[in-house]
Amino acid sequence: MDEYYCSLCGGPFSTQERTKAGPDDPDKDAIAEWSSNEDYYYYDGTKISKEDMMWLQRMRVIAPYYEEREDGKTYPDGMVLRDGYWISGVGLECCLNEAAVPYRYQDTLPEDHEELDENTTERGLTVYGEFRNDEPRSEWSYPLHDACLQILEAALEYKQAQLGIKRIPWNVVHHVLGTHCDASCGVDSCLQLDYEHTSNEQYWSVQRGQEEYVSDPVNVRALQDLLSNPPPINTSPSPPLFSRPLMCAGAATDILSRLPWELLFHLVAYLPTPAVAALRMASRAVAVLRLESSQAFWRSRVMYAPYVLEADLKFSTNEGGDWRKVFMMLKEGDEGELEESLGWKNRRRIWRVCMGLVEEAAGLVIDGAALADGGDDEEHLTLECSPRLDDTCLC
Repeated sequence: MDEYYCSLCGGPFSTQERTKAGPDDPDKDAIAEWSSNEDYYYYDGTKISKEDMMWLQRMRVIAPYYEEREDGKTYPDGMVLRDGYWISGVGLECCLNEAAVPYRYQDTLPEDHEELDENTTERGLTVYGEFRNDEPRSEWSYPLHDACLQILEAALEYKQAQLGIKRIPWNVVHHVLGTHCDASCGVDSCLQLDYEHTSNEQYWSVQRGQEEYVSDPVNVRALQDLLSNPPPINTSPSPPLFSRPLMCAGAATDILSRLPWELLFHLVAYLPTPAVAALRMASRAVAVLRLESSQAFWRSRVMYAPYVLEADLKFSTNEGGDWRKVFMMLKEGDEGELEESLGWKNRRRIWRVCMGLVEEAAGLVIDGAALADGGDDEEHLTLECSPRLDDTCLC
């Protein structure tokens, strides 16, 4: 195998060749213009810039954590541990199925391999299994883009909001990744998933017209513009924000009926959407609030909408505009200017892959059963009830 790909999007860990968008294009490696049919194997520079592909180089690895390093050295401070595994810093793709990654999550390796610090770097970390090695898949490591990790984390939060008090441990997520590996004794180039494109090849295939598969799924300009400048609100009069009678039915047992409706609005704004729905079923005082008429409430729903990342929220500070329409656009995912955005299309594609994995992991958590790990009958998962705070930082 000469190239391996991201386990979440199936994409490469290097920028790809493209044509120049024009004479002022800063990409010195881009070819000047279309000259023949052979240029079909270059991305269209008028659709994607080199900057839009730089996210491909930001590779992380999820790997099993052991109490001691194989070389006998101690781990550096600043590692992020998740249920028996660690998430690396941003590293480099190496030859065959190896990677060089920093132990500390916040670190980024220099491009010059000679400058790597042996004390803070894992060199030659094998991904997708060791060739002709029968080690259980619980000990495998999986490469993924930093951007794809952000999407996976958002998908986990989205699903966990539906599960309530249950959380999906990362060892269960890792287990699910292993169930989609085809090789019985190493080595895969990616997972056996429907990435909606062909990636399980010796080399990444660049084709004109497929720019969306390598477009930055995190820094989506169309989404940032939508959140920064939401569409204008309808000028028709809005109904009152509450319709509470002087005495709510069941007020004697509904403790929330004692709160001012303004305070109730603030309360529900900090709750995930499934929790709001449950609270409206349980409390008459909350049920009579006309949440659908509150733009502040709809703005608070953006962080709980599908496809939305934590990095997007810094753009949603504008209190004006029709936030209900924004929420509906995000929920539908394919309306307005977002529909034409290559980065948004790529995010939705990766979200679908991640949600498929998350749904499988959620099913295991709900069942609560000890299941064989990655097809290894002697290895079993331990599914325990644990706090929602699943990240540990060795610092």
